[in-house]
Amino acid sequence: MGEKVSSGTRVSRTGKAAGSKSGVVRKELGTGLLLVALCIVVTILNPRFLAGANLQNMARLVGAYGIFSIGVGVVIISGGIDLSVGSIFALLGVLLSMMLTEGHWPGILGIAAVMAIAMVIGLAHGLLVTKARLQPFIVTLCGLLL
Repeated sequence: MGEKVSSGTRVSRTGKAAGSKSGVVRKELGTGLLLVALCIVVTILNPRFLAGANLQNMARLVGAYGIFSIGVGVVIISGGIDLSVGSIFALLGVLLSMMLTEGHWPGILGIAAVMAIAMVIGLAHGLLVTKARLQPFIVTLCGLLL
């Protein structure tokens, strides 16, 4: 791992104390600089990139995916897996658009119905995993077929 110095601190081969966070900071800084460089290049290629409407649209999309990412992150951190998130997300999007356009449902009612459907599907998956003791991988893999 590393060798001990007289103070008892482990030192890696690079001469840094073990557990140093400089590598993490460097990685995050590099990712941030890459994002800034990408934005500069895209702005040069298309000046409308920094227009208010485009920035608002990107923020809306990032926010929606961010909310779903938090839920998936909780599942992964707890040691589970959910393969059906994308297909359920797509199914609910199609159902909501059909309710609003073809069924002429009021917006609030359509959103409430889609949320109820999502909760029922999630409850079914949860019960299959916890009560029926099926593997989460198999349950959510079959959930892709919805």
